[in-house]
Amino acid sequence: MWDAKAVQFHLKQAYRVLQATQVRGDYRLDSGGFWPEHLYTKDDIAGQQRMNYARAAKASNKRYSPRDIQIMETVLIGTGGRKGWLVEFLKNKPGASRCLAHWAIWASQGRSIKHECIIHGFAYSTFRKKRDQAAELLADALNAARVELI
Repeated sequence: MWDAKAVQFHLKQAYRVLQATQVRGDYRLDSGGFWPEHLYTKDDIAGQQRMNYARAAKASNKRYSPRDIQIMETVLIGTGGRKGWLVEFLKNKPGASRCLAHWAIWASQGRSIKHECIIHGFAYSTFRKKRDQAAELLADALNAARVELI
């Protein structure tokens, strides 16, 4: 049986795997090509490389298994004729879906939820309540659809 905590855990883990998984660049996602939008000097490029090296050194080298990636795809994209959880089961509750997605992304990135609520103008207590309600709605929908616990 799904409960709100299990739903929150799997959503957060799915976004964590998504962020750590290498994806190939696609020209359709950028400004229409692989060319840079601005002209950079040699010093700019060297500075960016130093920043990237420093960031890479701090990043965890967590490797995710194919099973983790499969679970991420099931949760976020959907498999076997089903859509992702937020799309399929919360399609009639877009506010709940957005709240849960924002929380999962922020939590997976290790951001302070209180700080993000302040930045976006949300009341933290209300955001927590809405997140918990959305997770409960999603857990009920998963149980009603007889989706097996992962």
